[in-house]
Amino acid sequence: MSGTLIMTGCAPRGAAAPQPAPNAKAGTSQPAEGDALQESDAPDEGDAPEEGAAEGGSPSATASDGDNLKACADGRCEVRAGAGAKLPVPRKMGVASIRVRSVEPDTVTIVGRYIGNSSSGTCDGSMCESSSSNGEFKVSMGPDSTATQNGLSITVVTVEDGHAVLRLAPA
Repeated sequence: MSGTLIMTGCAPRGAAAPQPAPNAKAGTSQPAEGDALQESDAPDEGDAPEEGAAEGGSPSATASDGDNLKACADGRCEVRAGAGAKLPVPRKMGVASIRVRSVEPDTVTIVGRYIGNSSSGTCDGSMCESSSSNGEFKVSMGPDSTATQNGLSITVVTVEDGHAVLRLAPA
């Protein structure tokens, strides 16, 4: 049987995937007879990541409810969400729904719709802006910011890798 062995996910981030030797034995990772293993092909002791370290050197943001957006249906959750994510919230909070419009390196923009004729909102923290019009609201927040829309409190815990960790709670 002949073929090429391709292994993915084995190279450090940013490194080019190793290519088979032009005259390697088909279906093996062994060089053909007469080929010598190049010194640069040997693993370097300094290449192994430190135990417990995430790729890129910093730990990834975690949320107590992970990516489970349905956890927000009771009005209390901490989830990791990217652009386009829709978070369900109970009607008793005076908000019909919320959606993550965008996630930038330091800012998350969230839009939503109020229930009924009454609306109130505040915004507190870094890079925090809030606006509303025609029964809809928009908040743009940085990490450690909290916006309150009617009976719903939305906190941006952190922003990382195109996702935000959001904490929802009753206001």
